Amino acid sequence: MRAVYTLRDGGLSRNEHDDLAGAVWIDLCDPTADEEAEAEALIGIPIPKRTEMSDIEESARLYEQRGGSVMTVVVAAGISEGRPHRTQVTFILTRDRLVTVRYSDPGPFVSARAACERKRGEITSTETLLGALIGALIAGTAETIEEIGTNLAGISQALFVNGDSKRSSKRTEGQLQVIMRKLGRRNMAVAILRESLLSIERLIPYLRQRLPDQAQRPFGLRLKQLERDVRSLSTHETQLSLEISYLHDATLGLINLEQTRVIKAFSIAAVLFLPATLVGTVYGMNFKSMPELEWSYGYPFALGVMVASAVIPYVWLRRSGWL
Repeated sequence: MRAVYTLRDGGLSRNEHDDLAGAVWIDLCDPTADEEAEAEALIGIPIPKRTEMSDIEESARLYEQRGGSVMTVVVAAGISEGRPHRTQVTFILTRDRLVTVRYSDPGPFVSARAACERKRGEITSTETLLGALIGALIAGTAETIEEIGTNLAGISQALFVNGDSKRSSKRTEGQLQVIMRKLGRRNMAVAILRESLLSIERLIPYLRQRLPDQAQRPFGLRLKQLERDVRSLSTHETQLSLEISYLHDATLGLINLEQTRVIKAFSIAAVLFLPATLVGTVYGMNFKSMPELEWSYGYPFALGVMVASAVIPYVWLRRSGWL
């Protein structure tokens, strides 16, 4: 699929006929071979393949080719749906055109595209267009980090506050495995966001070095602001990672406590019934010379001894704080 945008009336406008003449931005989403060929013929730069976009070395993500800059960043996708995964977006910047290549439609990029269409009068060149896209991607990342922080606050509430009462504690105990899966998905999302911020952080200095002289001052200031935003988000991401690690350890601790409680209950039951079992075993023997066989009250006596042998350990355990 291809979307073509032109600069018109001081803003970005989509060309409904997908006419490449006069295009300032060509957005290729899972492009066909014909769409790739047309874009390559227009800008004179080969479109990187999907496998090439997945390369992790910096030289494969940021490089110059035929007078243009090819830059690939990682974008997080599927976080709101609970299926976080990473996808790549490649920016090909020439003097008069910007081409974006991607093979999915991540939420942050959709928001970035909509934000660029709304910014009337602010986008006057391919450099400002690229800056607006990067800024919108960073803003989308910030919203995702805030969403994850809110979710972690809810998990903390469920673990440490809602578990005060006995009834809510029982409800929380049944949700510990669900919480573990939620934390696992949040950890996956944070890891992808960390990679995304790192790729953007590497892109900005690279882009600043290759700006034309006439764009250094206005656009350079914008890039410095974006760089500060990325650094601040990296700090928040680190804090989220620490919080996820703490909540993971706390949940494992609660699961271990529950398992210990069950084992403790069985251990106490064994201690309480062991003396009674011993008494019952002794008086259940059938030797001929047992004097208790002739007692009139032997049966009630044996029952009383068994009850007493269970009650005495119970009282002792109760006073010792085990129960």
